[in-house]
Amino acid sequence: MRRACGWIAIVALAVLAGCGDPAPHARAQRIGALDEAIGGPHAIGRVGDFLLENDQIRLVIADTGVDPRDPSKSTLGRVNSTFGGTLVDADLRRPGGDGARGNDQLAELLPGFVFTVINPTTIAITHDGSDGRAAEVTVTGTPADLFQEIYLLDAGLVGTTSLQLTQTYRLTPGKRYVEIETTIKNTSGGAHPFPFLDPTQLHDLGFDIPGIENIQLSVPMGQLALLGGEQDLFAPGVTGFNVRFAIEDSYQIAGGFPAFPGLVVDYVASRGRGVSYGLTIPRSPDNYVNAYAGKYAGQAITPYSMLVPFTYAGVAAIYMVRPPPLLAPGAEFAYTSYFVIGKGDVASVADAIHEIHGAPTGTFGGRVIDQQTSQPVAGANVIALDADDHIVDQIETDASGAFLAHLPPGSYRYTAMIDDRLSTPPAPLTITAGGHAGIAPIEMAAPATLVVEVRDELGRHAPAKIQLLGHFPATNLGQNPRSFLYSLQRGEHQRTTAFDGGDRFIEGVWWTKDGQLSAAVRPGTYDLIVTRGPEYEVAHRTVELRAGAFTAAQIALTRAYASDGWVASDLHIHAQPSTDSDVPLATRAASCAAEGLEVAIATDHNAITDYGPAIASSGLDPWLLGITGMELTTPEMGHFNGYPLRLDPGSTRGGEFRWAGEPPQRLFDTLRGLAVDPERAIVQVNHPRQSVLGYLAQFFVDVDTAEPYTPTGILGVFAPYGDEFRPENFSLDFDAMELVCGKQIEDAHTFRAPDPLPPGPYPDPQPVPG
Repeated sequence: MRRACGWIAIVALAVLAGCGDPAPHARAQRIGALDEAIGGPHAIGRVGDFLLENDQIRLVIADTGVDPRDPSKSTLGRVNSTFGGTLVDADLRRPGGDGARGNDQLAELLPGFVFTVINPTTIAITHDGSDGRAAEVTVTGTPADLFQEIYLLDAGLVGTTSLQLTQTYRLTPGKRYVEIETTIKNTSGGAHPFPFLDPTQLHDLGFDIPGIENIQLSVPMGQLALLGGEQDLFAPGVTGFNVRFAIEDSYQIAGGFPAFPGLVVDYVASRGRGVSYGLTIPRSPDNYVNAYAGKYAGQAITPYSMLVPFTYAGVAAIYMVRPPPLLAPGAEFAYTSYFVIGKGDVASVADAIHEIHGAPTGTFGGRVIDQQTSQPVAGANVIALDADDHIVDQIETDASGAFLAHLPPGSYRYTAMIDDRLSTPPAPLTITAGGHAGIAPIEMAAPATLVVEVRDELGRHAPAKIQLLGHFPATNLGQNPRSFLYSLQRGEHQRTTAFDGGDRFIEGVWWTKDGQLSAAVRPGTYDLIVTRGPEYEVAHRTVELRAGAFTAAQIALTRAYASDGWVASDLHIHAQPSTDSDVPLATRAASCAAEGLEVAIATDHNAITDYGPAIASSGLDPWLLGITGMELTTPEMGHFNGYPLRLDPGSTRGGEFRWAGEPPQRLFDTLRGLAVDPERAIVQVNHPRQSVLGYLAQFFVDVDTAEPYTPTGILGVFAPYGDEFRPENFSLDFDAMELVCGKQIEDAHTFRAPDPLPPGPYPDPQPVPG
């Protein structure tokens, strides 16, 4: 009886909540004022872009990026890819979310005809929704390369002439998803084949590849998704949240061409803070995976299967359909996909996908509470597992500990997980079509509470980094930690190990602004490690943290050496304004101070950022100075820092600039033009020899002469072709070069600072190198 009453209460609340809701509607309009945009960590919508919204969700499609009245004012490269016309912002409709106060976390979504994208010529509102029906925005243009380096692949598979490409975004009232209709039209007087070239024709282009006459290729088409650094990718089944490694594993069982290798998924979803995203497709006779089902043996295939061949630099390629082998003159080929916006978990995305597919479901709901206090556990992940222990869904509990989701009929198990508690044992669950599976409250064991107070040698509450190091059983030595220490599939956070043959792992890490910490932690015995950069000794003690208990520690930092006259700085830092980062500015400022930095230079991707307000509000002024800057980020030419820069509060990027199609000197001039003082600005080249993203690598700079040269052979074929990459455009007009990048571990392990440091106008004494 209690269970039935609970469901009656839920239904009653839902009815009451809906009484004041506006009637379903949709509309499309051009943004006329910035407060009509969405706003959020990655929002870049601005005046002139196109807003598509209904009573559930809001989206922004970027304008073409070209001012027909003044082409010199082109903003090509305003987004992550080169061209406009892409979906750049997406969020739920939120109470009080007007005035650009939303929570957009999407980086970008664009169509992918293999790696061909749309260079838009027109973007138009093709239906404004004023008649109560769906609203839509249509982008029309010509083929263009996502990356210049792979133009040969685009030319060989798609063909880049005599085609018109279209993407229509259609939003129906009352839906949390936008229907995307993508069309490719042959505008020539002759038939257009797919692939455009026979592999043997590559001989005519100078390729002499043995066995090329036996190669068969296909032309996958779909969407290229950059879901943003806050979003954890998910695919149901054996993959779960382990998308990266699942893709790598899929290569080992690839069946070979004409099918491109990759991971087969039923849909792609994500998990994020307050918003999540997903992509799916309808049934189609043109389904790419089903066309080559025999080549994906060992992977589950359904009528909705899609192919994910890679994720790179935040881009997830999601291929959906195969075009006809021949497109007649004037003929069109179109395919449909759906972009879903959820509430922050996978379940809210999956619920919409079940609706799109017309799949029967039953409801699964309940609450998660603390075993000791019976208080609700908010933000817990309820994981639904199938009979093979594969992940079907992830549901996040709300502030009251409640959760609700829709699952296809079947037998499942469920477990509740959250980083600071032990997971619950899996329990059985049966779902029937149209049924309601209400369960008793899920009781989670209480976490331990750790309180730490850190003071420096002067007795001050100093910023500090606090870590808990755990030790796993000796029986697991030598095993991959993913197999026993944490589950990427279930979405647990990675408990980092040193891969040094030892048993240590990082259970938790906190960067404090004032050396004070109160944190809930999984019970266990840990090494408490407190540091404040290289100028202080490492403080260490062993702590036993018990469930429901409170453990306190006071730590005194000891200075290791003085560095008078020297400044500790990091000249390449990312935070939430970067599309590949999920670190809020206040957290980043605290982490910089806790690591012992005295100067932090903000260098977010294509966003001028100022740490100043975050430093001031955190009380970090005595410890840390922030310098406003940016990492001017191109997909192929390289990444270039500029600082100190002016911040334009009227721009969604902190300033207006263009990187696409620009030679190096113009990029350097652009950074100096954005500077507070152009004469004293610093232009810095980052990771110069990194393939694709390195300036020296892309200009084929000789390691001995430092002069650029024109590559030949295979390097010449897969090299950028734009005039901006001509050797004579190479410029040395920069001020600094990054020698060691934190992500380039192979360099960090081989770099050695000379001891003693070479003579120079340095303060004395010099810090010990190391």
